[in-house]
Amino acid sequence: MARKDLPTIIDHILAQTGHEKLTYIGHSEGTTQFFLGASLTPDYFTAKVNLFVGLAPVASTANISAWYLVKAANHLRELEFALMRAGVYNLFPPMPRAMMLEDVACSLPFIDDICKNIYGLFHNEGVDDPQAGETFLSHEPSGQSWRTFMYYGQSIRD
Repeated sequence: MARKDLPTIIDHILAQTGHEKLTYIGHSEGTTQFFLGASLTPDYFTAKVNLFVGLAPVASTANISAWYLVKAANHLRELEFALMRAGVYNLFPPMPRAMMLEDVACSLPFIDDICKNIYGLFHNEGVDDPQAGETFLSHEPSGQSWRTFMYYGQSIRD
């Protein structure tokens, strides 16, 4: 994402606006992409970005409390092998379908606690607007590569 996706997005924005440079504001994974991209191709980012603002950078995953993520991180090789063998490259379907799937899956008694934990990653009670998470998820672009999850799993494990 840092090497191909982010430069493609930056080039598209510059082409559409006619500007020579832009200000990049990254949040969470967006900061990680920028840090990595700027370290790999500093000349590109120096030429195209006049200011970088990093909000909530992912500096450490050492304090993740979700037991299922920690457990999954300890089995990355097996998970990666299973996903590749199954031919799964895009973990989540387009968001409207994912929202329908979420409604069905999260209504099952043995999955509802997992759903609450996952929703807790996007919403902090008393801090965030509960509707903002749903709005974000309903407009999020289609899918997510499993490689992103492998990267975060490595960060959690190591």
